[in-house]
Amino acid sequence: VFIHLRHPDGSTVTQADHRPLGNLFPMSLWPVGETIRETSELALPADLSPGDYKLWTGLYLLETGERLQVENDTSGENAVPLGVIAVEE
Repeated sequence: VFIHLRHPDGSTVTQADHRPLGNLFPMSLWPVGETIRETSELALPADLSPGDYKLWTGLYLLETGERLQVENDTSGENAVPLGVIAVEE
């Protein structure tokens, strides 16, 4: 899993990567159509400027770095937008 926090200009200001659910429940065992809940921690830089930042997530193959396809992806990134995070002073 990757999580990216993006500056309004589109640049990534911080990110986190990890195996979904650690190694407790491999993706190869996930039932099709079932919702799997996952949490991620993302450390924010101490000098992060106030503003609205977009949060993105997706999956990739660890061996190749290739991202798994997202159906109807309009970003061209095979990533899913999760919303906007407002950073205040």
